[in-house]
Amino acid sequence: MMAIGFENCVLTGAGILIVISVWLDFMTTAMTASSTGIFCRFFSDGLHQFFKWGSKTFQSQTWRVVAGPCITLALIFLWFGLSWLGWSLIYLAGEVSVVSSSDRLPAHMFETVYFVGFTLTTLGTGDFVPNGTLWELISVITAFNGLVLVTLSITYAIPVIQATAAKRALSNQFSVWGNNTKSVLEHMGSDRNYTSLPGYLKTISTEILLVAQNHLAYPILHYFHSPTEKASFALQVSILDEVLRNLPDEAFEKQAELYVLVPNCTRAITEFLTTLSSVHIKAANTEPPALRCDSANVAYRLVEQHSAISVTERRKLLKALVEENGWTWQKVVGCR
Repeated sequence: MMAIGFENCVLTGAGILIVISVWLDFMTTAMTASSTGIFCRFFSDGLHQFFKWGSKTFQSQTWRVVAGPCITLALIFLWFGLSWLGWSLIYLAGEVSVVSSSDRLPAHMFETVYFVGFTLTTLGTGDFVPNGTLWELISVITAFNGLVLVTLSITYAIPVIQATAAKRALSNQFSVWGNNTKSVLEHMGSDRNYTSLPGYLKTISTEILLVAQNHLAYPILHYFHSPTEKASFALQVSILDEVLRNLPDEAFEKQAELYVLVPNCTRAITEFLTTLSSVHIKAANTEPPALRCDSANVAYRLVEQHSAISVTERRKLLKALVEENGWTWQKVVGCR
């Protein structure tokens, strides 16, 4: 009897530990808006590595495109599955926790697990019921646990999808100026007075900061990749950063607002780059080639002065980001 009692205590303790761990992981990931739980971090990163392998092996961007939605869905199933496991251990630790509703015979192990699953989903069929007042109360807690977990998981997924759509819309907005750094600078140069540039930078800085905050709140956003270059935020923000640093001095002579707007945009991009560490994206080993490099021009000096990280380091980070999303730096600069 002592052995059985000890075994029951171990099962109960393990079940409670799993349930609490799931909730801590879930709350850290979905409710703190600043970090991810341990389960979420390692599970998401492992799945993402798998999709990256598939993309490289089969030379298909589709693998990266489906990574984000699949990881989000798998994460919800992970939380639910671990909760199911934890509660199942708690019920199995009881001598007779669940009985058949028809003949009151004790439920077997798989029947108990079945009962727990239906209780968590609040879809109980009634063919099994908790045995006694204590287990009736525990079943209420189990049902409440499942209801809240499923509801909040869906609530977590919805803003992630919305933030992904907003990020892609912003990327498409910037791509109107050109497909790469070279074409964007040529497009801007066609307007000798640079009249449209200040208004655009005012808007884009705020929107980039919003993207940065969304990535800080939902690091899983880094796993959502775009199927096209125009909708890829990684490409477009890298192009914008290169453009800002290569604006001609003439632009500042014609539009004095740029002395304020370029630093603001630089700081916004820097804020976004600080979120990369949450998904273990590290700076590339080498600095990518630049379209041109004139450290004496006004734009370069402004970016250098108002960036919290060096120009070399930010370009290495952007190169790593571009490659992480399945593109090459050639797509950014627009020349071989």
